[in-house]
Parts: sequence; C-alpha cells; structure tokens
Amino acid sequence: MSTFTPAVRRLRSNAPTRLERILLRLSYRMESAVVARIERRAAQRNPITERARAEADERRRTAQALGSLGILPR
Repeated sequence: MSTFTPAVRRLRSNAPTRLERILLRLSYRMESAVVARIERRAAQRNPITERARAEADERRRTAQALGSLGILPR
C-alpha cells in the first residue's frame, strides 16, 4: 500500500532578489532626482511673472487708495 506524499518544494523567501534590489535602488534614485528638479524649478523666479505680479500689486494698491477716497476705479 503506497501513500501519496506531496513533494516539499523550497518556498521562495520574502527577501528581494538581486534584480529587484537593483530596480528598487534605481527607482529611488530616479525619484530623488525628479523631486530635486521639481524643487529647483519651483524655486526659480521668472522675471516676466514677477513683473506682472508687481504691476498687479501696484494696480490693486492704487485702486484701494482711490476707493478709500470715494473715487471708483476705471
């Protein structure tokens, strides 16, 4: 009489393989580079935008000053 015994296979460990470690490291470096680039670009000032912002601030200040005297803006 023979009994069926399933073959015990070596289960794969939860540790990442060498290729997975390389891919994880590469993706982390890529993400860091992209975030650093985004931060650099956000910190740069665009002279055209800055000039437009200053002009809008000046128009707003003028309108508020004239409004306090009862003169309506154009």
